[in-house]
Amino acid sequence: MARGHGHLIVTSSSLGLFPEQVPLGGAYTLSKSGLIGLARTLNAYLSPQGVGVTLLCPDITNTRHTLEVPLVGIPTEVFEAGLELEALQSPDEVADALLAGLRDDTFLVSLTPDVRQRLHDDIDQMTGRGQVPDDAVIVQSGRLVIEEDLHDRASAAIRELVAKSVHDAGNISFAISADLVERGVFYVYEEWESQSALDQHADSEHGRAFVGMLPSLGMRELSLRVHRVESSQEVSIPV
Repeated sequence: MARGHGHLIVTSSSLGLFPEQVPLGGAYTLSKSGLIGLARTLNAYLSPQGVGVTLLCPDITNTRHTLEVPLVGIPTEVFEAGLELEALQSPDEVADALLAGLRDDTFLVSLTPDVRQRLHDDIDQMTGRGQVPDDAVIVQSGRLVIEEDLHDRASAAIRELVAKSVHDAGNISFAISADLVERGVFYVYEEWESQSALDQHADSEHGRAFVGMLPSLGMRELSLRVHRVESSQEVSIPV
């Protein structure tokens, strides 16, 4: 700190990130989770003073500690039965990952496969957001491409669909617009108060009728993307 530079490495474990992997290893995971908290605290305190901090979280590694020292509170036979030997990583792999993290100035160096996605999944599970609530606004957008010669017929069918769909329960916005240059290309934008509102629209008489008509229009492409919006903010632009 006096020099204003340097680097500190704190070694924890994948069990500190994902303790449910070994439910009976509470004492061990407690110590490893504590090291994660320590590393984050040190990083917040030391980084502004020019001292870097790296948190190293190896996964299951081929060392004597892994193979010969069972975790406190776990019977040896239970520990050995749950040990996936084919998943063992070498100490060299851990060292290489650490050096790469130091070069890139990465705070968390984890050797757990798909660690980013697993952490996201954990957050969703802990906050109860694994299932999207039905009150989330649904935005569906995409592109419809039909035979160019049937453009006018498709336009008439789309106008009828839009005229009815905007009155469906839970609809906020419903528009299908033709490309200004390329005939046969249409852009879809729908906004619904909930997933159930979109489902009811899809099962409506006019919704099913339009979908059933698409083959006769020579549909070449229908690509839709669904966005679930759980929060929004109104923005006013001064005139």
